[in-house]
Amino acid sequence: MCDPWYMFILLEHLGTDCVVWDKGAEIDFVSPGKGTMTAVFEIPMVEIEQLREQAQDNQKHFPVFNTTVTDEEGQIVATLKKTLYVRRKR
Repeated sequence: MCDPWYMFILLEHLGTDCVVWDKGAEIDFVSPGKGTMTAVFEIPMVEIEQLREQAQDNQKHFPVFNTTVTDEEGQIVATLKKTLYVRRKR
C-alpha cells in the first residue's frame, strides 16, 4: 500500500535528470487495521525544488518522508518512515 508513492512523486517532478530509488522503510504498527485504511502521500513543491538543487552536486541524497495510516474512524493504524535515494544522472 505505501511503498512506491514518494518515489513516484519525485520521479514525476524531477524528471529524467535524476535517479530516484526506494532505499528503506520503517513501519510502526500501532493498532490492528479494520475496514478501509487511508494514507496521504505528499511532498511540498518547495521541498521538491530543494531536492532538485541538492542533486546538482552529483552526490547521493537520502530524503526521509513520514506518513500516517488511519482507519475509517481516523484512528492511527501505523506510522511509516520512507527513505529514498536521489542523485543526478551521470
